[in-house]
Amino acid sequence: DRNDLDQQLYENFLKAKDLVGDVKHAGSTEELRSCLSGSGGGVIFSTIEKFRLVENENGREAEHPILSTRENIIVLADECHRTQYGLIEGFASNLRRALPNASFIGFTGTPVDTKDADTIEVFGEIIHVYDIRQAVEDKATVKIFYEPRLAKLHIANQGIDEEAEEITAGLSVNESNRMKWAAVEDAAGADDRVQKVAEDILDHFKKRTETLEGKAMIVCMSRRNCVKLYDAITKLPGCPEVAVVMTGNIGKDPQEWNVHFRTKEQHEAIKKRFKDPGDPLRMVIVRDMWLTG
Repeated sequence: DRNDLDQQLYENFLKAKDLVGDVKHAGSTEELRSCLSGSGGGVIFSTIEKFRLVENENGREAEHPILSTRENIIVLADECHRTQYGLIEGFASNLRRALPNASFIGFTGTPVDTKDADTIEVFGEIIHVYDIRQAVEDKATVKIFYEPRLAKLHIANQGIDEEAEEITAGLSVNESNRMKWAAVEDAAGADDRVQKVAEDILDHFKKRTETLEGKAMIVCMSRRNCVKLYDAITKLPGCPEVAVVMTGNIGKDPQEWNVHFRTKEQHEAIKKRFKDPGDPLRMVIVRDMWLTG
């Protein structure tokens, strides 16, 4: 997902290079360090994990090297609610050590405020808000309509929150959140619930397209639930062509998921088909990919 967004932004800036100047894309850690160590201007695109420690003749680096002490460098962090925290060690810390005198501006649709991650604390006060209302008025996006269609999780244990806190006491925040997420994922992916959601989505889609042609994107909370919903909805009578768009690891993921994994070229082909109003591909089920821009 990050690589997809990185490439999308790079291509958009290339189209405007007459305005923004030289536009580069760092394909590796070595290329990124070379670009930032130079004295020229321009725009450099990179994902944050390229600010990693590397192996050299003396072994692994103890800390990230300083790449530039210039003060006229501006770091624009997109989706800055994600990996811009942990300033003691990690990628965010490496980034700030590499460019100690740079200025930082963050872009996000979902700023966070937790014990371990606070967007405003890291990037400063909000300097501009571009909301959905303004985007609709600018015709940058179509109108968004929300209709609540709740499918209950059917959790019978009323004391589940207290029991969860007791079970996860003493665990790290990440491990605790992982366990809670897994429990909610299981509840959301219960067979009877997925079946009801599939039936409701297909019924709504059929009625909608009787009067207004279009396509549908379905968002699930996990890749496993993407596959479960695909299996359920494609078995229903009258279901159009559906595709699951998600990342995958053939060596680690269940073998039955392999049918949903694609190469970069195949992903582009699916994207082109989905954008074509005349193509029979009518629905896509996604988890994180395609939710960019």
